[in-house]
Amino acid sequence: MTDGHAGKRRRSALRRFVILIGPSFAAVGGLAATVIQIATLDRFTPAGMVALGFVVAVSLLPVGYQLALNGSDGGPAVVAAELDRTKNALDSTFAGYRPYHDDRTIVFNIGERPDDDTIEEYHVTRAAPGSIVHWFHLEALNREASHKLTWADIKLVLNRQPEPPGEPQAAVEIRLPGNPPRALVLFAPPRDRVQWSASYRSPGYWDLLRRGGLQEFEWIPPAIGLEEESKRRSPVRSLTFVFRVPASLGWLSDPQTQMLPSGVTFERDDAGQHRYTVQDVAGLPGVAGRAAVNPISWSLKLIKREGAT
Repeated sequence: MTDGHAGKRRRSALRRFVILIGPSFAAVGGLAATVIQIATLDRFTPAGMVALGFVVAVSLLPVGYQLALNGSDGGPAVVAAELDRTKNALDSTFAGYRPYHDDRTIVFNIGERPDDDTIEEYHVTRAAPGSIVHWFHLEALNREASHKLTWADIKLVLNRQPEPPGEPQAAVEIRLPGNPPRALVLFAPPRDRVQWSASYRSPGYWDLLRRGGLQEFEWIPPAIGLEEESKRRSPVRSLTFVFRVPASLGWLSDPQTQMLPSGVTFERDDAGQHRYTVQDVAGLPGVAGRAAVNPISWSLKLIKREGAT
């Protein structure tokens, strides 16, 4: 092979390498962002965590370059497999830590049809003392374990409010394995306070309500971080649920407030929407001696408009 042909082959291999390994670097970039935040925990040292991120990144380089150099037709599949391994590593390590506090509003849009069921989440996420917010562990809400959702079903859209206004800011997800769909939402640049939102579909969430006019709603408070030694009971501090029903479908009956869980308050706003608020998630009942908070639930009753199906 002549030097010219060899050089051309190397340049072609390099281009192929960049194309193949790009998605993996995207995941590794997310890993690098999380490294700094986890390094604030006493269990790890910044040097050790940065080294871990570097090792993961470097470990992907030989795979991509070898595939590019050999021109293997199976290259994209192999790189995808490596990317899945990286996601699994993220899931088993970083996704278990939640060094932040979150105040959120969750809006349920009850559709006329299963495909019209959507959810909007509005978050104000603040860092734990001495840290900044690099990422958030997001889990799409489903009705129960049998209510299966995929990434294709939910069509997740993330939005981050610039602070200060006009400054370029981003929120990007790295998808994790499992059902319902879960992701590490990465924030660039990181801040000690991040205001952001997530909207997605949850087809069929309110099927029972549409069919029978009654459905039990349950929310399971997220657990504290893996092996966290603080006295927190959940990363969520306060929470409001809003339930919207299209006029063409009907309206929700007001609940008997004495039947609501302790710590949950109800109001019907000016638009007729039901709002249930938990001012202090840590104050919800739980099992003695355990940090976890018990699930909370209540019944929603739909008064169907005449003629609605």
